[in-house]
Amino acid sequence: MDSFNSKIAKIVGFKGLKGDIKLSLETDFDLICGIKSVMLTAPISALPAESINARVDRLYCEGRLVLLKLKGFADRTACEKLLGYTVYTEKEQLRALDEDEWWIDDLIGLTVYIRHPLKIFGKVSTVYGDSNMTLAVCDKAGKEYLVPFVKALVPVVNIAEGRIEIENIPGLLDESVDDSVDESGDDSEEDQE
Repeated sequence: MDSFNSKIAKIVGFKGLKGDIKLSLETDFDLICGIKSVMLTAPISALPAESINARVDRLYCEGRLVLLKLKGFADRTACEKLLGYTVYTEKEQLRALDEDEWWIDDLIGLTVYIRHPLKIFGKVSTVYGDSNMTLAVCDKAGKEYLVPFVKALVPVVNIAEGRIEIENIPGLLDESVDDSVDESGDDSEEDQE
């Protein structure tokens, strides 16, 4: 499973009798449309825990549905045991990201800075949504703030440096941001008093 670490979908149903699998995507279709192989993992509640490697025969959209046909799964009966499984692929099989695109897993854990003046606010704890993403940012006290992930509010994302910079417009973040925390991240007890 080591190389199959990019979660792309969950199996949520089936279409017809020929083994077409309905997917609920965790990413955009255009990122995954060229994948050749997947690993399917059973839900945590399933016993025994199972992972299945499979070759992709066809991955396509039909209206609002995203459908997957796997080699070796000839009909619906063969596929029904896969309901609830999670679908992973290798990052190398995914389309390269554009300059202003990031993997959600790479955003989680980044240090969040407020701009003007630059100071540490907290960390990205999770990301909600798919096309209209919202960052959940936790401050040092553990309070969560929701920040729309748009260029006007989040003008700087630097994965290599592990940082995001946010424009703190009125009402976005709590106004009682600790001014004593500087860019270096030195937030010792002495500095906070």
